[in-house]
Amino acid sequence: MFRNQYDHDVSVWSPQGRIHQIEYAMEAVKQGSAAVALKNKDFCVIVALKRAPSELSSYQEKLIPIDSHIGMAITGLTADGFLLARHMRRECADNRWAYSEPLPVSRLLNKISLKMQIPTQQYGRRPFGVGMLITGYDEQGPHVYYLCPSSNAYDCKCFAVGSRSQSARTYLERHLDKFSDCSLDELIVHGVKALKGCLPVEVELSGKNCALAIVGKNKNFTVCPEEEVEPYLTQATEAQSLETDDSYSSSSQLLNWLLTADELNSRRQDCNVSTRKRLAEQFRAKVEALGRMEVEPSFLTAEEELIIVKRNIFAMYGFYQQFDDPQLPADASFFIILFTFVFGFAATYLKRFYLNNSVMDYSPREMMLTSLYLAFKAADYPISLNRFVDHIPRNRERYHAFISRSELFLMDKLLYDLWIHPPYRPLVGFLVELITYRRGIDPSMTDEEATDLMNSLRKEGYEIINTWFQTDLCFTNPPSQYALAVVMELGRRYPELQAEDFVNNVVLGNVTAEVGDEESVEQKKERLWERLEAIQTMISEFDFIVDLSVGLELENVLAECRNPLYDIDSDEYKEIQKQAMERMSFLD
Repeated sequence: MFRNQYDHDVSVWSPQGRIHQIEYAMEAVKQGSAAVALKNKDFCVIVALKRAPSELSSYQEKLIPIDSHIGMAITGLTADGFLLARHMRRECADNRWAYSEPLPVSRLLNKISLKMQIPTQQYGRRPFGVGMLITGYDEQGPHVYYLCPSSNAYDCKCFAVGSRSQSARTYLERHLDKFSDCSLDELIVHGVKALKGCLPVEVELSGKNCALAIVGKNKNFTVCPEEEVEPYLTQATEAQSLETDDSYSSSSQLLNWLLTADELNSRRQDCNVSTRKRLAEQFRAKVEALGRMEVEPSFLTAEEELIIVKRNIFAMYGFYQQFDDPQLPADASFFIILFTFVFGFAATYLKRFYLNNSVMDYSPREMMLTSLYLAFKAADYPISLNRFVDHIPRNRERYHAFISRSELFLMDKLLYDLWIHPPYRPLVGFLVELITYRRGIDPSMTDEEATDLMNSLRKEGYEIINTWFQTDLCFTNPPSQYALAVVMELGRRYPELQAEDFVNNVVLGNVTAEVGDEESVEQKKERLWERLEAIQTMISEFDFIVDLSVGLELENVLAECRNPLYDIDSDEYKEIQKQAMERMSFLD
């Protein structure tokens, strides 16, 4: 009856030695909009996302000046943040009045952390539900502090806080060695790049939703206006689209899953041959045990298996689109926020799984659903299994049980390489540059026309990407080349875009020779064109599944030759399940 009494009072410890009210306050910080702070030898930079509560309101201010040499970003409960900011301003003003000098940043942190600790020790009060990234410059140099609701202050080289800030922290950790020696402009671009990782793929940073502040040597704390923020956003977009993503260059996708066409064919053939041999022996043993003659079923070839996989990717895309149904209940809107790369995760999972496994062993329909459900989790947009199966028209209990049992199995078969680098984000970067290139040629294009063109090209580009997931491009080419091939396809559909000139003048125009490269710049350009032409040739010759009636006869063959040991409707599977339950009966 009283097991949760410590859950409601900040002055009562839980049996595990925790104060839950403080942890709840820290959860409020995690749900706030993201902010990033970093420093070099002379300057500190804060880059923060601004949210608008509704389309009818303006964006909330995230950056608060405290004194000429100190400022901060807040995330969590903004009212708490402004209250603490007022107290910090008073402390700075008192110090200037008493000593005629600015208050050192470390002393200000000591004073404000003591104030934040008081509510954590008194009955009937709650902790402050705000996290603060405090930056400043004093005689000791630039400082970045993170002050959390527990009243602990952390001295940091750089930090990110707020919703989805783990991506930003990962970026900061990978580039930490570069910050101390980089210029102010480079430092700002790094901050913008880190912040972009906190955004969904279809949301772009702009001067309206991005706030920037700078403080440092001979520079007071300054919140930059929108027009000064835009150039840094453009630089960050150009850098990310023209260069290979550092995270991809060290990813398991590059190390384990970038394969040639010959390697793919070899793996599929080996898997198909071994499966057919095993199933044939299994069938003959069953016939011999039963003592009767039966005709051996026809088995699928590797090419026929690939058709079935393509068919299920097409079916999965149709099922995935159901989650964007506007008739979803209102309470689901926050949890089911579908972004495009979820399908990219799921399609890649399914193709990777059937690279080393056969559809004759594991039903592609069931693994398709498991892949999509796992993709929602891996893409950081988890939904409950009950809500997921609610979109399945029939046999919901059956699929609920299967998905819950096969999720860990799928992860194991994927070698736990769950993070995918899909081509959506590189495509957006290329399209931004393409439109900038077009506006340079045609200065009469208005901002509204450019925005409309961007939205239409992005939507059609995403459709092309999702269709091309039936091919092996996710295995044979990096995401940037995949995206560039989509840009070329858009150029063929709309010649007025001059996509080929854009690739020649902008994309290839930025190719440079690095120290130690065996290839010249011209050889690099020629090799990239050869890859793009090879992709175009492959796409033109590829048989895409556009109707579920295609390959229907192969589904009938699969039903006859499927391994009964993995068929949840077969007698053999049910017998194995029964034996397993009997062996585990001692746990009752």
